[in-house]
Amino acid sequence: MKLDCGYGLDLIVEEGVILEIKAVEHLAPIHHEQLLSYLRFFWKKVGLILNFREPVLNNWLKRIVNGFPYWAFSATAAVNRAG
Repeated sequence: MKLDCGYGLDLIVEEGVILEIKAVEHLAPIHHEQLLSYLRFFWKKVGLILNFREPVLNNWLKRIVNGFPYWAFSATAAVNRAG
């Protein structure tokens, strides 16, 4: 699936989990933000980043949960607004 902003969603599993596939040495914050944007745009709760270039097997998979309201651009913003 392609978005007009130039990003492309890699895979949606069982209409519930977004899977973002990467092949970078280390995940950057922009990769997490990209997946969180997909979760918000497609109204999904859970997403996974799978990085095939990570040398340590335990670091291949990152789970991101969209548990914040639509107005929260970050976890910090959600906590500050709620508190």
